[in-house]
Amino acid sequence: MMRAIVRWRAVGAGLLLGLAACPAWAQPEPSAPPPTAAPPIQPAPAETPPPPPLLPLAPRAAQSSSGPPPDWPAAPFPPVAPVAPPTVPVSSAAAESGAPVEETPAGYFRDASGRLMQTEFDMNRRFWIGGGWAPVFSQHGGRNLARGTLEIGARSDAVSDAWRGRFRVLEGEAMLAPLEARGFVLRYDESRESATPFLRISTFWPAPVRHDVYLNVGFWGDVMGAELRPRGSEDEASLRFVGMGGTWDIWHDRELEDYFRVRVGGAVDDRLGSFAEDDPGGVAFTPLARLEADVIIDRAGHHRVSGDVGIETPVFIEQDVARRLRRRFGGSLGYEVVFLAVNDQPISLRLAGTGGFRDDLARSELHGWDVGGLASLRINLWAPPTEFAEAHAAAAARAARQVAKPGAPPVPGAAAPSTPATPAAPGARPAASP
Repeated sequence: MMRAIVRWRAVGAGLLLGLAACPAWAQPEPSAPPPTAAPPIQPAPAETPPPPPLLPLAPRAAQSSSGPPPDWPAAPFPPVAPVAPPTVPVSSAAAESGAPVEETPAGYFRDASGRLMQTEFDMNRRFWIGGGWAPVFSQHGGRNLARGTLEIGARSDAVSDAWRGRFRVLEGEAMLAPLEARGFVLRYDESRESATPFLRISTFWPAPVRHDVYLNVGFWGDVMGAELRPRGSEDEASLRFVGMGGTWDIWHDRELEDYFRVRVGGAVDDRLGSFAEDDPGGVAFTPLARLEADVIIDRAGHHRVSGDVGIETPVFIEQDVARRLRRRFGGSLGYEVVFLAVNDQPISLRLAGTGGFRDDLARSELHGWDVGGLASLRINLWAPPTEFAEAHAAAAARAARQVAKPGAPPVPGAAAPSTPATPAAPGARPAASP
């Protein structure tokens, strides 16, 4: 019994010594802090989706025809087609400012500063006024190098699929030193495209071949023409009340703009003035025939070549007029070039040579040959872009896309590359054209 009591005392003393050695029990218990409000519960942040995997970069070495190496990862997106470069140049200042680039209308050009200018001119729709130098060498009057000229006129064409009508209004010219003038109030002529051949000519050797001849005929007419003091005469003048006839286009282009044709017909004239007793003038019927050509060389309308040659034979109805053959033979060949534009109004230079023979005048001293020249400047107003400007712009855009996309089929009218294009690696930039 005593042994058990001693054992429990030893166990209790050991417990008291252990509790005294612990620092938490040795120090006094601190006072509890004042209660504070619980912090608000923050919502869990949304999980950010991982970024999409990057596309593999193109290798520096050229790819083989079998495709990319097998260790390349598959592209997660379909390949993007190459974008054609802009057809309108933009200055660095405009690009840095981020200003939008306006669309360039057909027939115009926008420079590196974004400024717009007209580059194509429809010289078949314009009003012009000009002047220049017109020397002449004549059989009756010798040489005259001091002669000048003034000219004026207006033209407008109407076009459909198989027809072109040309309207000329108030067209004329006046020579100075000595004074001489000619012109008309209104002239109309046309070109037509026939769908049915007029003649079908067949040849059989060495193989059967059919040759179609088309009769592309049209109408022409003049209203109120005049000629004042021809060849510097003192008192002669001639009025043309009306003239009309037909045209046959031996050749014309697809747009009926350029032509080589024959024009025939007749006119009613009235010659005025005081003449010799055996040639008092009066009303005359004048048959005429001319061979004419008009060709615009370039698409922008900057270069034009025209020419004509023909004959007229007036027959006077008056009984007192001497019955003899009277002839007016003449021709011209001219070239016109647009070399400048002011406020988008083209300025052109026209060079021409003229020549002819006539013996229809009352005064015999004015009969004979004469040869002349012309160098004049024309101010052309209200000439719009050519009717084919949109087609030209579309062809230029196709050519630009052809340059930006190697391996594409060639564009009609675009220059072919000198060397075959090498296929570009996926994702690589196309090589610049030489």
